[in-house]
Amino acid sequence: MTSRGPRKTATRTIRLDEEQEQALIREAERRGFSVNALIGNIFNRYLASTRFQDSAGMVTFSSDTFNEFISRLDNDEIQEVGEASGRRHVKSSLMQRGMRVNYENVVWSVTQVLGEYNGWFRCDRNTLEGLDSFHLTHKMGYKWSVFLESYISASFDEAVNVKLNTVVMVNDVNLEVRR
Repeated sequence: MTSRGPRKTATRTIRLDEEQEQALIREAERRGFSVNALIGNIFNRYLASTRFQDSAGMVTFSSDTFNEFISRLDNDEIQEVGEASGRRHVKSSLMQRGMRVNYENVVWSVTQVLGEYNGWFRCDRNTLEGLDSFHLTHKMGYKWSVFLESYISASFDEAVNVKLNTVVMVNDVNLEVRR
């Protein structure tokens, strides 16, 4: 899941009913992908994230419903929840996947699983002169930024003993690590 460069591939044949095939074709066209690339993305998301959600007790609901919950908490409570959850989940989820608990895999878990697959935020990562910078953007407001900052900071601290320099904004969080 985290390897880079050319990977061996396999060819598999699957059966789809006509409705499934048409839905895949429409979605691939909408995203500007080939159907094969879309199916590859679906499998990647399943293998990296979705298959673990049942055993982790994940719950899915709309951003409006989530905002109703979070709007009723003060920032200190949100920060406490983020920190407690971050300390528990990222390290545990890496071990559940049979992955080493190291810096690059924590980065993968945050950027790919939380960001890309779970849709918590968009992450732009930049590395320059020993500074690893992650800029997270979302549309959930300041309280979500508070949660993200505390969750991710606690994840890095617990898993790899790395302290982050952070800036929290209304719909953004900037995280920096000197490497």
